[in-house]
Formats: sequence, structure tokens, C-alpha cells
Amino acid sequence: TFQTPEPIDADDLTILIPVRIDSSDRLRNLVTCTNALLSAMTARIVVGIGDPDVVLEHLDPRVVIQKVHDPIDRPFHRTRINNDLARAATTAHIAIVDTDVVVPQSQWQFALDSLRADEADLVYPFDGRMVEVSYGCHSWLERGDFDGLPIDSQKIIEALSVGGCFIFNREMFTTFGM
Repeated sequence: TFQTPEPIDADDLTILIPVRIDSSDRLRNLVTCTNALLSAMTARIVVGIGDPDVVLEHLDPRVVIQKVHDPIDRPFHRTRINNDLARAATTAHIAIVDTDVVVPQSQWQFALDSLRADEADLVYPFDGRMVEVSYGCHSWLERGDFDGLPIDSQKIIEALSVGGCFIFNREMFTTFGM
């Protein structure tokens, strides 16, 4: 029987999720992503969105919803939004996460340990696998039960993938020019 692990201490981390909800899939992925983060750690989670009303009733109340400048009739300016969200963060570390990324708790712990020990200023918390999981399996992701996912529901997209999630020492992120 799977038991959801205790959330890891991540009070020194703010997770930033820039998003524009352009489909019901994106909204479902955002809900799954934020729920998985809440079950994995104690980090502050901030969703940056142009129209907060779109997500307000769907997200856990512990998720901070921050209105950002994102005119719907213009391209999504992810870098500017990332930088705006990073400027508002006050923790020692920040993570920028795409809405369709869920990272196992052990990889978050490894990434945070590396930053806290000053072994790195930037960490990609990936073990190299990128898997596409059907919506019917999102409940496994939300509770952190990666090993319990039905094997036939997983499709490996890329064996060696980076991107979609990175963690920075916030001060160095600013020093490097954001």
C-alpha cells in the first residue's frame, strides 16, 4: 500500500509557474502540477497568470495566484513573466516550472541539497526521463506515487531531457541577468 511521503522542508524555495490557460488540458495539468508540489514539499507556490479568475476556483488555496501582464491577443512572453515573478520572490531559491511538469520528491530533495551546499547555482531536477502520462493517471502524480503508475499508461517521450523545470539560487539568477 502506498503512503504519501511527508513533504520535504523547502521553506527556502519559491516555485514560480507562469501560465496562460489556453485549453482545458492546460488547466488540468496546472492543477495536477500544483497538487503534486504541495504534497512533495513545503515550498511557496506562485502561479503567474494574466486572468486569475480562470484558475481561482480550481487551485488549492495554498497556491498564491499572482496577476501578471499577459494580454491575450499577444504572444505569451514567458521570459518577462518569469523575471517579474522572480523579482517578487524573497526566498533564497526559486524554481521555474512548466504546467505539465511533475518531478519526484527525491529529485527535488537532491536539487535543494545541491543548492544549499553551494555545489551549484542552477540545478535541473531531472533524472533524464520525460514520460507522457494520461490524464487518468494524474492522481498518482498528485500523491507522489510514481512507482505505482500503470506501466502501460507511460510513454517515454525523450530519454535525455532537460528544461521545463529548473531551480536557481535567486541571488545568482539576478546576478546572471535573469
